Amino acid sequence: YTIFMFWNRFFAPSFILLIIISVLHWIASALFLYWTVWWYDVMMHLLGGAWVALFILWIARFDIFKRFWPMVTPLNIILAVFAVGVAWEVFELWMGFTDASTVGYMTDTVKDLIMDVVGASVVITLYKKAITELFKSE
Repeated sequence: YTIFMFWNRFFAPSFILLIIISVLHWIASALFLYWTVWWYDVMMHLLGGAWVALFILWIARFDIFKRFWPMVTPLNIILAVFAVGVAWEVFELWMGFTDASTVGYMTDTVKDLIMDVVGASVVITLYKKAITELFKSE
């Protein structure tokens, strides 16, 4: 195996989006944007959902996952992104970043999960043809 085994059409967009998310998060943390700009968290969940979908597509293309290619469908990508979003919300609670007793917690959590799925849907829409062609059962 060489470094080229990691290279496929989903690597570059996934890596670039991860860098963008990391920079935006660093800026947000330094400037308290998550607490002062109402839409910042919305944008970050949209980008996060898109990144998770791209990451799934990237790793799914590795030959070692070839038997799972028939399972790489838009619905399964959405479900996986939703599951990661739920795990993220549990992580935020566990780490004390948020509190379930806070007014608006449930509304915010539902909005976050919706934005995760919207981000994944954007990726699925952009790569729909690639998903159906690349992940056909052989």
